[in-house]
Amino acid sequence: MNQALVLNGEGLSRFLRDDRRVAGFIAATYQSGSLVCTSAMTVIEAASDPEDLALILGEDGAKRIRVVAL
Repeated sequence: MNQALVLNGEGLSRFLRDDRRVAGFIAATYQSGSLVCTSAMTVIEAASDPEDLALILGEDGAKRIRVVAL
């Protein structure tokens, strides 16, 4: 069974603010081999500067969230 963690605006905002609880959910999701996803509109809602986009899209190589059409 394929599973995914889908972040809404609040979840993505917390990820960008380094919330430990959300970071734990994301880490557990990756460890299970599942995807972490959000929608393009959620990115627009939550990302307030280019650094946020780098975290979401994975330009730093450490954190990556797949942006999907929902």
